Amino acid sequence: PGEPLADWLERALAEPALSELRAPLRELLLLHYRYRFDPHSLDDREKQLLMQNVDAVLQSLSQM
Repeated sequence: PGEPLADWLERALAEPALSELRAPLRELLLLHYRYRFDPHSLDDREKQLLMQNVDAVLQSLSQM
C-alpha cells in the first residue's frame, strides 16, 4: 500500500519474462499519468493510442 505505480512497475519489469513489454508498459504509464493528472489530459489521438496499446499489452500478457 502507498507504493507509487511507477515504482511498482519498475519492480515488476525486473522480471525477465516481461522484457519485451518494458517500453510499451512505460509508455502506457506516462499516458495514464497524463490522462489522470494533467489538466489538459490527452487529445483524442492519444486516448486512442492508449486504448490500442493497452489492448496490445493485454494480448501479449495473455499469451505468456
